[in-house]
Amino acid sequence: ETQREQFILIFFVKMPKRKVEETKSEDGGKDFDKMNVKELREELESQGKETKGTKSELLARLKGESKQEQTTTQEEDGGEAEEPQGDSKAKYPPTDFSVPALRERDLKIVSWNVAGWASIMKKGFTEYVKNENPDIICVQETKIDPSKVPSDLLNGYHSHFYIGGTPGYSGTGIFSKVKPIKWIDGIGVAVHDTEGRVITAEYEKFFLVNTYIPNSGRKLVNLEKRSKWDESFLAFLKKLDESKPVIWTGDLNVAHLEIDLKNPKPNRNKTAGFTDKEREGMTNTINAGFVDTFRHLYPNKTDAYSFWSFMGGARGKNVGWRLDYFIISKRILGQLGDSYMRTYIQGSDHCPIVLHIELK
Repeated sequence: ETQREQFILIFFVKMPKRKVEETKSEDGGKDFDKMNVKELREELESQGKETKGTKSELLARLKGESKQEQTTTQEEDGGEAEEPQGDSKAKYPPTDFSVPALRERDLKIVSWNVAGWASIMKKGFTEYVKNENPDIICVQETKIDPSKVPSDLLNGYHSHFYIGGTPGYSGTGIFSKVKPIKWIDGIGVAVHDTEGRVITAEYEKFFLVNTYIPNSGRKLVNLEKRSKWDESFLAFLKKLDESKPVIWTGDLNVAHLEIDLKNPKPNRNKTAGFTDKEREGMTNTINAGFVDTFRHLYPNKTDAYSFWSFMGGARGKNVGWRLDYFIISKRILGQLGDSYMRTYIQGSDHCPIVLHIELK
């Protein structure tokens, strides 16, 4: 074992497709305008394109038109989306996993919204973990029954998954090289603990809180529910922080500052994740004694995102949002090493984010 490894050990004590008759125009080509929504989606699926959206959005996609909302807005909670051909063919440079370098006593923690466990397992998840070699991996939007995740899936890691009462929806999980003192599911508020959105791992010196925060939904129909969640969750976080420092991570479903998304003006108070109320919720958390690690280290860094819609080739154009965070107790800020995105890692509409921190 290396000196760092020794230190860490001590420190922790679908239905078959139906072939539909094509609707054609007088000149023999397909007349998309006469298709119903189901036919439009089947046509998009046959072309390997995104199938979510209203009829007008589906038509625009088939006709090759581009709408701003297709490249700027974030997806709401729901079923798995498949990458359209435009993004899957995009060329990205290889990732050098030795950069940035770890300090001798740093822990490396990864967080990743995997947009479906079954999907990410086909898209290089285990290879990524092998290359990254983190001490802890937090995953969100797993959509899987915990009993279906083999306990020995990742050699050398202990694991714990949590999902609510709706199969195939939401869900969180944690892999850890050292077994925590205990796992805590939920936040202790029944109305918020039905979807498997929070797992807390308690270690000797800190709490690690992994979250998949609720989305406010299309037309902001769940904004009030989201606001109540934020209030309850902050109370939970503050209670933990009274006894040990907290590292809070996950898909927080909010772009806190204008710099945290490509197109702030058209999305403000119109799109989930960039309403004044959601942003105020994040501000309230930070003001309660916590720090956004990435913005602390890189306050003026632009075009730094962790989520890109599958629509309109947003990832290839880097039209994104920063929705994934590492937030830590202010009193351990001096031990922060680095906080960054693995921008070019594929497999989800989110990329992994990584934290380096030394906890004495």
